Amino acid sequence: MVRMFGSRVVIGLLCWGLVASFSVVGGCAGSGDPSEVAPDSSSTDGGGTIDDGGNKDNATTADKTPQGQVVERKWTYRMIAGISMGGGMAAIVGLRNHEKFDIIGSMGAPNDLTYLYHYIERAMLGGFCDLKKIEEMATQNKLNTKDAYCAPPGPKPVYPHEFTSHFNDWHYDDAGGNWNRNGLIRVLQDLTMALGNPMYYNTKSPYWPSDKIPNARRAEQDRCNNPVKISGVKSYPYNPEGKYDMITFCDGNGRERSGTYHIDKVGDHVQPIEILLAVDVNGNGKRDYGEPIVSMTRERFDDVGKDGCTNDREDGKGGCVPEGQKGPGGEDPNGDDYHPLTNPTGQENNMIYDEGEPYKDFGIDGIENTKDYGEGDGKFTRTPNRENMMKHDPRTLVRQMSKASLDRLNLYLDGGIRDLFNFHISALHLLGAAKAHYPDQPKRAQKFDKFVSLLNDPSQEFDYTLVDWSNKGQHVYIQYGDPNATEKMIEQGDGDHVHGGRALDRTLNYFGFVTAQLPDPDLKPVSMDLKKGEGIAKHYSYDSKALGFKNIYSVVLPPGFYKDTTTRYPVVYFGHGYGMNAPDMANLLAIVATQMSQGAIAKMILVSLHGKCEQWVPKVDDPKSFDKSSKGDCHRGVFYLNAKGINNDGLQFEDSVFEVIQRIEQEFGDRIRKPETRKYKVPLP
Repeated sequence: MVRMFGSRVVIGLLCWGLVASFSVVGGCAGSGDPSEVAPDSSSTDGGGTIDDGGNKDNATTADKTPQGQVVERKWTYRMIAGISMGGGMAAIVGLRNHEKFDIIGSMGAPNDLTYLYHYIERAMLGGFCDLKKIEEMATQNKLNTKDAYCAPPGPKPVYPHEFTSHFNDWHYDDAGGNWNRNGLIRVLQDLTMALGNPMYYNTKSPYWPSDKIPNARRAEQDRCNNPVKISGVKSYPYNPEGKYDMITFCDGNGRERSGTYHIDKVGDHVQPIEILLAVDVNGNGKRDYGEPIVSMTRERFDDVGKDGCTNDREDGKGGCVPEGQKGPGGEDPNGDDYHPLTNPTGQENNMIYDEGEPYKDFGIDGIENTKDYGEGDGKFTRTPNRENMMKHDPRTLVRQMSKASLDRLNLYLDGGIRDLFNFHISALHLLGAAKAHYPDQPKRAQKFDKFVSLLNDPSQEFDYTLVDWSNKGQHVYIQYGDPNATEKMIEQGDGDHVHGGRALDRTLNYFGFVTAQLPDPDLKPVSMDLKKGEGIAKHYSYDSKALGFKNIYSVVLPPGFYKDTTTRYPVVYFGHGYGMNAPDMANLLAIVATQMSQGAIAKMILVSLHGKCEQWVPKVDDPKSFDKSSKGDCHRGVFYLNAKGINNDGLQFEDSVFEVIQRIEQEFGDRIRKPETRKYKVPLP
């Protein structure tokens, strides 16, 4: 068996974008022909009917039976997975359509949008002084100096290995790219394009923060020197009387490799931030260094849990001592503090409004008697786009899922302790949501620190083929990275968004996990027939009804596909990162096919899903090559979601995922394993 690690594979993976360049020593797969155009066929709009018919499978088996209780489980033999943006797709699309998939693999991804937006509001949009100090600086003409700004320090980390930020100095990392202010602004804009702007209420556009901003604002010239001014809007805590204008503004730091906003580099402040508003305290039409950002995403509430009080007033019996008195003291007297692993059902500080928690029914502006959205309606109110965000939030989806639905799924998560997006903490919250369903079986959802902890002998170099998944749980999270890493290890990517030279291990380990869970995995070693196209990435273009232009996807067929035409295979649908495309990802998946050939990974059909905002049109004179062009209003990708866009006209990528599934099941229908109910041994210790 060929082991494929850093010395065997040279690979570069770009962050949310993941660009692979590699050479396989002793391997037998490559990218093959650059493209192949599939014939047009009818395809459903997203979420269309997917065949769940009978089963005629005769897969070759290997005895890797896990231990644990035996349950009946329905299998669709569809898996959905991805890395970074593609991992977010797998979690969101997979959980929103959980009955259509078996195993969801979400690696280095935004698996908890509730936490992500809480972090954005608390940290990335924070750091400003209180209004009194800001007004004092305005009278002294010092708003554009560091004296007018109260951070650093920023908010303290809540979880181990949590990066924190404040508005004028965002956390920077070059894991897979230059994630400076400009890059992060583009990512936030694309995320807003996907889900709508949760920070504001605008009936005319899901994207712009105010209905006073024209929907065609992007076409206007010199936006930085011609801000939109919105007068008379009250907002807590920086404009409670509505006496200051709120304005659009520009930001950025050019090509600098940092997240810092520099007062003295005005020439770099040329990127319209678009999705936020600032309070123009001095009235000069620009956001000065100390001027704050407005957020009106929901009504204000006290995140204290259903007992209605903080720990210092808890009586230790589930209630509260009278206001003004102190309770018995100690840490969490009523046992309601949220922690994703130790108390995943706790409600205090879970970042979510829970029924019974105190809130002010003042509407989203936080000011009484303005008659704004949600005020006085007798219920806790979020903006419609914030509600839409929660409908796509993996953590919320799992919290609301029935135990029976979760029982027939497997979740595979990973995240690095130095992930600049804190996706390692997002994964922790998603695992906690799963763990909450199993109070009597805590090992059903398990967290592992570092990949080597999966081995019986953690002193060994990690090899995914040595992992015994029989006791690792049904839902797993691997938090990678060495807390005691040397400076050199960190420079080489230890624990970051990509994980340096160990990036390929992450993908192979997911497929090893899938292999261990599948009924009757086909692990018979077999040579790859490269001449017929086995193990080679082939690319298909088609007219997408969902997107309104030609979309592309890529397919890697398993070894032995043409040798025995009676064998049926599971299918894995895999999403790429923010700066990548489907063909790039497929070339990485071709490496996985070499491991199938050697019997290390079960044989599966691998499909790479395209999630970049661009069209791929086959060239007339060379149909195996493509002309690419940008589509939609997004920069790179909208996380494979049915995007809101600027005018509720965003690209419908979630629908396109199901178009591709429909096409694959039409094209390879008699070679795909059919849904069935099988006995499954839950992999418990």
